[in-house]
Amino acid sequence: MPLIQPFDQSGVIRSADGIARYQNRRQSLVEMLRAAVESHPGGEFVVEVGGERLTYRQFWDRSARVAGGLRAAGIERGDRVAIRLGNGVN
Repeated sequence: MPLIQPFDQSGVIRSADGIARYQNRRQSLVEMLRAAVESHPGGEFVVEVGGERLTYRQFWDRSARVAGGLRAAGIERGDRVAIRLGNGVN
């Protein structure tokens, strides 16, 4: 009996090492987010039940502030950082 795939497999290739990869995708989450901000800056990125809503632009701006704070603290590209936050926008 053939294996039934529950998920859309279009655009996915399996390389010689056996790892499945999407074709024609952005290289990083930052690139994906930047593209979304450019195409839908006012679109809702996250909606907190009973709380705040953030657009893609607002999320991008908040993320940039966090990144700036990390750089100011001496964190450099490639450094590992752990952040402990609650489940919420704030």
